[in-house]
Amino acid sequence: MISVCIPSYNVFVERVIKALVAEKEKITFPVEIIVMDDFSNENIARLNQKICSQHGITFIRNERNAGRIAIRRYLAEAASFDFLLFIDGDCYPLYPCFLRIYSLYIDGSSVVYGGGLPSFPSERHKVISYLYKKKRHFKKPLLRVKKPYHHFHTDNFLVARDTFFKNWKFPELPPYGYEDFLFAANLFKNKIKILHIDNPVVHALKSNEDFLKDIDTANESLIAIYFFVRRSRSREQLLPRGVRYIRLLRWLAISPLLPVFKIISKTARKMIVISPGILKLFFLDVYRFCNIIILMKRKKHNFSG
Repeated sequence: MISVCIPSYNVFVERVIKALVAEKEKITFPVEIIVMDDFSNENIARLNQKICSQHGITFIRNERNAGRIAIRRYLAEAASFDFLLFIDGDCYPLYPCFLRIYSLYIDGSSVVYGGGLPSFPSERHKVISYLYKKKRHFKKPLLRVKKPYHHFHTDNFLVARDTFFKNWKFPELPPYGYEDFLFAANLFKNKIKILHIDNPVVHALKSNEDFLKDIDTANESLIAIYFFVRRSRSREQLLPRGVRYIRLLRWLAISPLLPVFKIISKTARKMIVISPGILKLFFLDVYRFCNIIILMKRKKHNFSG
């Protein structure tokens, strides 16, 4: 009935495995769980293989790093059942009836997204990640349904096997982290609905330093996805909000104010860490604004058109 597909890269999957196995023992419909390791650190891979072996779960390790897009396709190919439930390896279900909730929506007519939540930060050096995920990234179902394709992510979703293979196709390799946007764009194009429900997974938090590195990567992806969409003629109205500002920001990259943006960027990055509470997100916005302008100048993007 349901194949739970868990892509894993340098994260421990013990918590999600134990939660799923505990529920699987109480349900009557068939469920298989597959963990695919994308060439993680040897120690992490060995520990994950051990926990999977203890619970009779299929563990597959790639011989090289395949990436976020390919590993999900490999998982779908390895799955036995007609419905695929994708969960990121660094997450775990919030509700003990996680699988049962998803089983209520198996009809094949829609893709079902359960949502996500950040775990509560027990350490101060993970506060920025928590605030960003809580205030910006994850939305409650009542807000997600207003823009169902915008608020879709690949961390926790149920999809019919044939629907996945028909829509998990991209004309070229998209920028890192934007396969969810392009998958949603394909669903929109093919008139497949995304149903938003309350069945979230809880996400692990990253340290402030690792989170800011991810932000730098995301900034580069924002620029790349803008030009990717222009080349591929995808639905620009479905662009993530940040990408829609690129048209304006790209002209600032060739302005005489560039040295000023560099100074502001350095100052804002420091303030993200030391400022209190919600002010961190304000300085994060300032940093991203300036950093995108600097990156566009450094990479010498074609600003015409």
